Amino acid sequence: MAAPRGNSERICSLMAALAGKDGLARQRARRALVAIGRPAVGRLVKALSAPTERLRWEAAKTLTEIPDASAVPALIAALEDKNSGVCWLAAEALITLGRDSLIPLLRELTAHSGSASLRGAAHHILKAQRARELRSVLAPVLEALSHFDPELVAPVAAKDALEELRKRKRSRRRGT
Repeated sequence: MAAPRGNSERICSLMAALAGKDGLARQRARRALVAIGRPAVGRLVKALSAPTERLRWEAAKTLTEIPDASAVPALIAALEDKNSGVCWLAAEALITLGRDSLIPLLRELTAHSGSASLRGAAHHILKAQRARELRSVLAPVLEALSHFDPELVAPVAAKDALEELRKRKRSRRRGT
């Protein structure tokens, strides 16, 4: 969603403050971006791949408070950031998104289970899922992520969970 012209200029100004050295100014900018909400998400997503750790951290922190599914791919990519704080905040943002993050996360886990960072973040995210009806689907994935050889067993468990979630989604659409 494109921001109106006035909002766009304000977002640009707030993003500059988010990248600055003044901690109080960054905090104010973060609050203002959260108040703007979805129109700010595109710029925040771009900032997740900025060269400066501070800006990536601030963008991830801000996205924890603006639940928008359009940020999921960038947040999943940020799970492998060099800065562990950025990784943690990206995971927290994905937790906030709940179900919207599950299928893309499981898809990523099937494709890149060799990443210890991704596996650790996936474990944290899946364990935090609150939906009771998903616990039985996610439990095997959590168990696989805790296995002594997770890069081999986690993709299989993630693929099974992915298929089950898709099947449930189709059933909901049909009303059965």
